[in-house]
Order: sequence, then C-alpha cells, then structure tokens
Amino acid sequence: MEKQEAVNGVPSLFWISPGEGLSEELYQGLAACVREGLDGFQLRERHSFPRDLLPAVARCREILPASQGWLMVNDRLDLALASEADGVHLRRTSLPPAVARKAVGSQLRIGASVHDEEELREALAGEVDYVFASPVFPVRKSAGPPRPPLGLFGLRSLVELSNVPVIALGGILPSNAAEVLETGVHGLAFMRGPLASGDPGGFVRALRELLGNRS
Repeated sequence: MEKQEAVNGVPSLFWISPGEGLSEELYQGLAACVREGLDGFQLRERHSFPRDLLPAVARCREILPASQGWLMVNDRLDLALASEADGVHLRRTSLPPAVARKAVGSQLRIGASVHDEEELREALAGEVDYVFASPVFPVRKSAGPPRPPLGLFGLRSLVELSNVPVIALGGILPSNAAEVLETGVHGLAFMRGPLASGDPGGFVRALRELLGNRS
C-alpha cells in the first residue's frame, strides 16, 4: 500500500488519545476537533491489540485526511508501516529514534517524547521531525510517580536548544496556553482535555484562536 503524503509542516495542535479504549466517543470527539482546526492526532491505545488498532487507524484517517493533518501512532513502528498513518511517536522506552529512522528512512514521520536536555539531544541525533516536551505543568499519572514539571522556564530552555519544532504537553488548557506559547513553542498537545471538557470542538477552537493571535 502506497502511503499518502502528509501535509507540509508539523502540526501546531496535537491531540493524543487518552488510552481509555477505542470508542465512538473518541471518534466523534476527533471529528469535532478536526472541524475546529486540529491538525495532529496520535493514536495512543496501549491496551488495544494491533489487530484492533489497524482498522482504528483507518477510521482516524477518514476523519483526519492526510491533506488536513498528521496521523501518528504511539510506539508501534510495525503498525505505522502497515497502516495509513503518517508516522510513529516514540516514548522514552521505545526504539531509539536513530534506530527507527534508520529502519524507515524518510518513509515515515518520527516524533519523540522528551523530558530533559539529554533526551532532547538523543531525539535530535535520531533526526526526529518534532518533539513533545513534557510535562509543562503537574499532571496525574495512572502508574508510578509523576515526573517533576518542566515549568515555563524549563520548557523555554528546551525550545532554545532544539532545531526541530517543540510541542508543549502536560496540563495544557485554554486558560494557560497563552503563557505557554510565549516560550516560543511551535504548538500545543493535550490528552484528556477535549473529552474531559465535554466540548472537544470548543476546546480546540479556543486553542486555535490563541495560536492565531500570537505574534
């Protein structure tokens, strides 16, 4: 299967699925977000089997066409290669970015999660297309102790060190996004915010307006 070419430019608004299972609520929420300008989505459902994720990627691709944004899958390089996804997003415990890049060349987009300068340098050495810098603000984790937040100062430091777009993640809300954007980040990422808000489209619309207003 020939992959569709993703739109030029790294998305400025990324929704990461909250990992609570594949459901109509998730798909409907994604559709509402795309209508309001969401241009990046990462399917992050670690408890779903690859056999179930393959049609899920196809469903997400219908909702977010390649002409409108990037569709990434979390961690699973094999799934990204076998599907219509634009690329794979790597966790700290995933394949090293350099190994993934060597395996796929320019066939896939590659993103990576970074939490400090050392992880950022490793990601940059692997020729990633973008990084998620997190957590910006304190967040709850379902397992294990939470990471210390970067804060706005730590986030700005990573932005200044990076030669690829940095997307802020962790506690991002319409109420604090303006100060996050002042650090120079390329964009914003969020996980539970759209569905938790009860109005996924409105959540994205508010952030899109803030992105449009920055100088």
